Amino acid sequence: MNQKLWKVLLSALVLTAGSLCFDAKAQGVSVRTNLLWDAVSEPNIGLEFPVSEHWSVGANAGIKSWPRWLAWDWDKENPTHWRNFLVSPEARYYFDEVFQGFFLSADLFYTHFNVGNVKFPFGLYPDAQKYRLQGDLYGGGVSAGYAWRLGSHWRIEAEAGVQVGNVKAGKYECARCGSQIGSTDGAVFVPKLGINVAYHFKRREQAKKEVLETIQESQAKR
Repeated sequence: MNQKLWKVLLSALVLTAGSLCFDAKAQGVSVRTNLLWDAVSEPNIGLEFPVSEHWSVGANAGIKSWPRWLAWDWDKENPTHWRNFLVSPEARYYFDEVFQGFFLSADLFYTHFNVGNVKFPFGLYPDAQKYRLQGDLYGGGVSAGYAWRLGSHWRIEAEAGVQVGNVKAGKYECARCGSQIGSTDGAVFVPKLGINVAYHFKRREQAKKEVLETIQESQAKR
């Protein structure tokens, strides 16, 4: 993998971790999962840390260590094969306030994959259906979305965008075996879709402030 890109990804992850130490008006950490990834049997988690009233930084990660759609499906007669690991640091800008309303996102991503006999929608990546591909994909992208609050801690997000990456992979004869017959190296477009469920762990000071504001508003209405 390109050393410069490794440095960029590492720097982004370091900045994400460093945001934990950012104490100026931080609202606490948010944890989320993408239900669309979960639907294809890929456990995933996302962390997001506010760094100002409108900006946040975070990272998403997912891993699929079993070859079929379901973790308990180890049928050796099934030619489908899909394993991968992904990490993606990102930054978001919220037009209203962090964790609420419309937002724009920019991200980097890296994934290592081992895929064979998988038919992707809309005719994407046809070689993945005819051969087994094993290699790396890295790049970046942009997206837009909206976050709906469901109370003081929970929220739902909808997000869509596009990513552009470079893939370097070996091409093998079949989904589970076979000799390498070639390789693929080039640019690819990757759609980004997300239906996220998130939980916001608020700082103690912020939670106390919101409780006091609620009490004051209640008293003012009497």
